[in-house]
Amino acid sequence: MLYFKFSLQFQTLSRVNQDTRLDNRCIDLRTPVNQAIYRVEAGVVKFFMEYLTNAGFVNIHTPKMISAASEGGANVFKVSYFSGSAYLAQSPQLYKQMAIAADFERVRFFCEFTHT
Repeated sequence: MLYFKFSLQFQTLSRVNQDTRLDNRCIDLRTPVNQAIYRVEAGVVKFFMEYLTNAGFVNIHTPKMISAASEGGANVFKVSYFSGSAYLAQSPQLYKQMAIAADFERVRFFCEFTHT
């Protein structure tokens, strides 16, 4: 069982509009509120990954750049890669199917449950 103890102290220094915050994101991320958000998110991800590992899942890392367009009619993103071309993979489905065919019963791709 995991227990989290948070003691956050919020101090209002000044009001800044959203555009200014996004234009200066590196500075905005230094605020205690934003840092707390990322720490909570990291704790949730850690807990979720531990749960899936204990449930028998194997985490796989699939290629993000591939040598040929393989998305079956979907728009692909072509990028220059050294002296040739590469394509950004849009789906890990092929690699997940290969892992299942290799007798991994339960596989998961990291971004699968995060809608990214």
